[in-house]
Amino acid sequence: MPLSATCKLSKDHQPVFPNRCVVCRREEPGATARLAAKGPSRNIAKGWFSVSVPACLDCGSRLRWQATWRFLRAIVVAGVAMGGAAVLLYGMGFRDAALGGISFAVLLAAMIVLAGWEMLHPPEFKIEVGSVNVEYAFRDREYAREFAELNGLKFH
Repeated sequence: MPLSATCKLSKDHQPVFPNRCVVCRREEPGATARLAAKGPSRNIAKGWFSVSVPACLDCGSRLRWQATWRFLRAIVVAGVAMGGAAVLLYGMGFRDAALGGISFAVLLAAMIVLAGWEMLHPPEFKIEVGSVNVEYAFRDREYAREFAELNGLKFH
């Protein structure tokens, strides 16, 4: 069970956020942070979606850094898991399909562990872009409930 609360809106719907920082919950933060995420498109230049969220200056920087870090962490975990497994297994005498297959299995296991980690340690806020909708995920359920009310959604 994810530890974040998610609200789903159409891409066409302009989201309305409570006038509080999405990270520290400070009233009237006086600034916004623009976050972007890529939707399902094979073209790297297409499918991007961005949204401005209320955030203090420091909190906004942290939000952008967290998004970048999540991306880089996935690449590092994948590279270290598969590369490390390949080097170790090669030293043990594995070659060809066995080396590739076992290395790939280690990569899958590492990515499953990473996905579990991210479910148990969600960021304060993130967006996930689908083909039609955008999911707004909040660590704070109360903030998510307010967001849902402001956008005409039912919150469970």
